[in-house]
Amino acid sequence: AKGRGVPILDKYPHFNLAQYGYYMLRFNKVRLLNYVDYSKAGAIELLEREFDWNYYGGKHFESRFTKFFQSYYLPLKFGYDKRRAHLASLVVGGEMQREDALVQMETPYAYPLEQMLEDRDYILKKLDISLAEWEGIMSADTKTEDDYKNNKKLIGALTAMRRTLIGKSI
Repeated sequence: AKGRGVPILDKYPHFNLAQYGYYMLRFNKVRLLNYVDYSKAGAIELLEREFDWNYYGGKHFESRFTKFFQSYYLPLKFGYDKRRAHLASLVVGGEMQREDALVQMETPYAYPLEQMLEDRDYILKKLDISLAEWEGIMSADTKTEDDYKNNKKLIGALTAMRRTLIGKSI
């Protein structure tokens, strides 16, 4: 990335493992949204009524990038369809029946090929990636965080130890 004019994030702030452990033991997370009564259908109705808002067709489809990322890149590169998690949360929250969610999962994204290719070209231009580079990315072997050195197992063990010792979820 250095040769492409992209800045290296060598000064980007981050926690080392000791700092992470300190904060994990010292502080509790408060997930504020868990205390908010929320209904997707109610929110859509309010936005349409009060602000003349129009639904854009999918979760996070308000952005060309997120629409492309969720409905093209993730499914084609990794076989991951984010609708599964989104719909599951609606089922668990009682806003949708499981059978209706399964039907939606069988339905392809409403993302016409012409628009998808327009979005791809727009995003590649913004990211300064050639079509040949993109095709190389898409055809390369897929990787996960487990393919790289990380502290995932150690952090999992520390989290479990914290739950056992302190008895609080994080």
